[in-house]
Amino acid sequence: MRETLVRQQRFIIYMIALFLIFLFSGQAIAESETTTYHWEIGEDPSGQETAFVPQPIEVEIENTGINALLSSSASYTLSRRYKVYLSPEWDADKAYLLLLALQDMTYGYGAHSPPWLRNPSYWILSDAHVAQDIDLGPDVEVGYGNLRMITIASEAFTHAHPFVAKIDGVQGRYFSKRLWRAVLRFATYIPGEGIQHRAIDNMLQRYYGVTVHVPDYEVLTDEPAHKFDKFTYEEILGIMIMFEEYPSGMHVTPGLKYLIRRAPDPFVEYIARANTGAGYIEFTDNAFIDGITHETQRIILHEKAHFLWSYLFDEQLKADWIELGEWFYEDGRWMTTNQTEFVSDYAHGENPNEDMAESIAYYIVTPDKLRSRSPAKYAFIQNRIMHGTRYISTIREDLTFVVYNLYPDYVYPGQVVRVDVTVRGDSEGSKQVEIEIETHTENELDYSTGGSVVFRLLDADRDRNRSSHFRVELRPVGAKQSNILRGHKIVPSYYSKGHYTITQVSTYDVNRLTRYNSGGFGLQIYINNRYEDLYPPEYVPNSAKLSVSDAYTERNEHFYAVTATWQVKEDRQLTGYTYIEPEEKQDFRPGVHYYLQPYYSYWSGGRLVNANIVRHEGDIWTLKSTFFVPHYMPGGVYELKRLSFKDAINNESAWLPDIDEQIQKVTIETKTPDTTPPTLDVNRITVDAEPVNPANPNGETLVTVAYYVKDDISGFEKGHIAIRDPLGGERSYDFQGPYSYNHRNEIYFQDDPDVYRKYTSSIHLPEGSFPGIWGVIGISVTDKARNNIYHDFTEITRFEVTETQAAPTLQVTLPDKNALLANYPNPFNPETWIPYQLAAPADVTLTIYAVDGKLVRTLALGQQPGGMYQSKSRAAYWDGRNEHNEPVASGLYFYTLTAGEFSETRKMLIRK
Repeated sequence: MRETLVRQQRFIIYMIALFLIFLFSGQAIAESETTTYHWEIGEDPSGQETAFVPQPIEVEIENTGINALLSSSASYTLSRRYKVYLSPEWDADKAYLLLLALQDMTYGYGAHSPPWLRNPSYWILSDAHVAQDIDLGPDVEVGYGNLRMITIASEAFTHAHPFVAKIDGVQGRYFSKRLWRAVLRFATYIPGEGIQHRAIDNMLQRYYGVTVHVPDYEVLTDEPAHKFDKFTYEEILGIMIMFEEYPSGMHVTPGLKYLIRRAPDPFVEYIARANTGAGYIEFTDNAFIDGITHETQRIILHEKAHFLWSYLFDEQLKADWIELGEWFYEDGRWMTTNQTEFVSDYAHGENPNEDMAESIAYYIVTPDKLRSRSPAKYAFIQNRIMHGTRYISTIREDLTFVVYNLYPDYVYPGQVVRVDVTVRGDSEGSKQVEIEIETHTENELDYSTGGSVVFRLLDADRDRNRSSHFRVELRPVGAKQSNILRGHKIVPSYYSKGHYTITQVSTYDVNRLTRYNSGGFGLQIYINNRYEDLYPPEYVPNSAKLSVSDAYTERNEHFYAVTATWQVKEDRQLTGYTYIEPEEKQDFRPGVHYYLQPYYSYWSGGRLVNANIVRHEGDIWTLKSTFFVPHYMPGGVYELKRLSFKDAINNESAWLPDIDEQIQKVTIETKTPDTTPPTLDVNRITVDAEPVNPANPNGETLVTVAYYVKDDISGFEKGHIAIRDPLGGERSYDFQGPYSYNHRNEIYFQDDPDVYRKYTSSIHLPEGSFPGIWGVIGISVTDKARNNIYHDFTEITRFEVTETQAAPTLQVTLPDKNALLANYPNPFNPETWIPYQLAAPADVTLTIYAVDGKLVRTLALGQQPGGMYQSKSRAAYWDGRNEHNEPVASGLYFYTLTAGEFSETRKMLIRK
């Protein structure tokens, strides 16, 4: 008996010891400075996937469609009705096309008389290339007043009138809006009078149903008016031009009422966004940083497409698009099993709505990229959305070149088969996150040259002003390209604490063919930052000071140095940013905003500017920014109104008129303000391409682009060249002027800026580059006064079939009332879907209660457009868990839908 008791005691002690060992070993793992995560694919990976190589679309032109009788009197009508006089080289057909364009502009002004009718104009037709296809020229004094001298390129008329044409045996109209673009520039900019503010807005409202005049920003956006600004002329003109590229049935879009522009803010990461519920599109500085580039064009079309999704597309069309893209909703976000058929990271990484918007934008501006990445999506948009309308983007022929490659690679990088993540660092210090991925490979064609991994915080309730994600860039291991990629990221100790998961893995090859993966691989990393920065920095009221002093370059050239200082209360770390602006700004100025940043920030290429920390005492930081104001910048009274500052994860700003007793101002008198961009000689651009291995070409090519640039006052500073490959991929290459603005000695251009200088850019296309016809699609040039212009060398031509409508004309019939429908399945275990319908856009919340009235779960569905939400992809989803992520017990539950002022309750049953 005693021996039995002893054995029992020993057994109990042994079990306790095992428990303690397990307990303490578990703590050791949890508190370890290094944690690792591993994932491997559980099935045989798929084989190689290739991009589709788009062949040129053959357009069979049948006739011009211009009636000679109609065009014969066009010159007389132009002179009598519009005071437009033509030079001798004009023919009747071109005169008629110009008349049509001016008639369209006159209609756009509505009841207001177009201001360009006040002065006569003399139009010269040029066979040479003309920047923007039109030169508005100077006013010339004649006996009876001023005569405007206009030069227009004859090539703008090539596709101005719809040709009768056929594509794949289908008859339609083939044309472009190139002439319309040029005449719009003439009709909206009046030399000597500035931009006709009201006239442009009239055209926006009549053509597209939108306005830039917001009666109350706080009502519209829930933000104060000082966070927004006015568009420049080039910005609003670029928006109008791209809206016009949509089929006519989509020009006025239901729900879209306002275009707004956010004031400069370095901590705003997004480029533009559409608020379909409130009815506006918001653009930021990031959209226009290099002018109206091809990327900007796609952004404009993208944001408008969101209103098509919300108000024009029916539920069946959306469901079919979701199925085509292999989208599904899981763990609170959209994901897709498709890994290759996307035109951008953003199209893949968000949701079906964003995928659709990106695809439509590329369908119009860069159709070959959509065709090469996803022929199925291209066909879907062509047939289901555009009703047969096709777009063709052509490059100016003399700017094209050929790349030769006997071993073309159209294969995407291989599928991810292994992921390893290591996190090093204790709870008190920074973390080093290392990641290595391995991809399936069958030969050298599916290797990768780079990639990236995006981690996001799982806590969806984080403040949007707090950093909650980070990206790790991947590089090949051991070679220029490999099937093993590795990268690391230092996550600061003040960064957001919590569980992070992988939301996107992308790998790409030399031609930027990209494979995406939106699965998290079941991996989570825990960033245990004990010192997470929870408290945002605060501006110290009345601490801002602004002063101006005389300064001189090393060559004894005078300029002004404006110094801004301010104080911020912060307990950890700090960066700051500010800008000064004129007290009186010109509306719709042609060029950029009069915002001056610290000199070293703009010219170093950075967007996020750290002010100098001049003092740090306790929690009070003193910051200083210095602005160099040469005489080519605009003079006047400058104000310091807004400050931006950031600690580790909190972005904050201070609007000084609401805080300080007095706004800081300085007066600057400059002698030669420069408000016009540099001039690129569009007739003296040459492109030469030579294969590196002509005897056995493999795609490696040396491309030389030569061009001539001048500027009227401040001098040419920098620019970039954009090129496009045969599959629609685009690349950008920066170049500098002779006197880069990077220190005091080069503030001023040292030679005559108003003389053309030749510049040469060498571009090295790597081995494996696509064979076929490439081309320079655009050149951007910027002067020292930061005026810039982007020269677009492409033409978008359009083919509209005549058998059917070219765009949807029927709006989706919305439900006549809000309703909450029965969940399915019911009874259920453990998940269910809750359908509903909305008669109008509303902020939707679903609340689940137990039978005793206790709150179980709140599902904030956010702002939703009107429509039916019945399918699994659109209905509300409940996983049978409470607010603490715990499974709830069997029994009866009630669910209440709230949409604006509407509320309805139903019951459901969990049976286990």
